[in-house]
Amino acid sequence: MTMLERNFKTKYQKRWKERGFVIVQNVAGAGTPKGFPDTTVISPFGETFYIEWKISRTARRQPLQDYWINRLTEMKQKAWFVYPENIREIDSEIIREPDELP
Repeated sequence: MTMLERNFKTKYQKRWKERGFVIVQNVAGAGTPKGFPDTTVISPFGETFYIEWKISRTARRQPLQDYWINRLTEMKQKAWFVYPENIREIDSEIIREPDELP
């Protein structure tokens, strides 16, 4: 992970933690499949989000990263590749209030 990606990731994780979200860093190994999203974000409103951080929209993706984002989405989970070009949209989705939930 580059320094730019780490700074970008840290900024938004801090923002969400300050609002009461739980942030779980997923590391491939015992119990976490290879390619699984980097971060699980648990909302105080009862939703869970899966995020694979990328430094840009065009950043290289590993095949298993695509597999897991697609698989989780098929399972009706909210799973995204997140990068500077889409962070505002994703951030709005994550921090919305309970009365805005579908």
